[in-house]
Amino acid sequence: MAALSALDDVGLGHGQPLGHMLIKMIDEYALHAGQAHMLRFAALGRMQR
Repeated sequence: MAALSALDDVGLGHGQPLGHMLIKMIDEYALHAGQAHMLRFAALGRMQR
């Protein structure tokens, strides 16, 4: 990330712009966090915060 000067610059790994990859990583993190939250509810047998 430090080697790229802007979010529109294409990275070396997947050939996607840095901004696109960051949004994808945030989306994946949110998806997995939500799934973990639902598993916790299922393990508790009730909705609890």
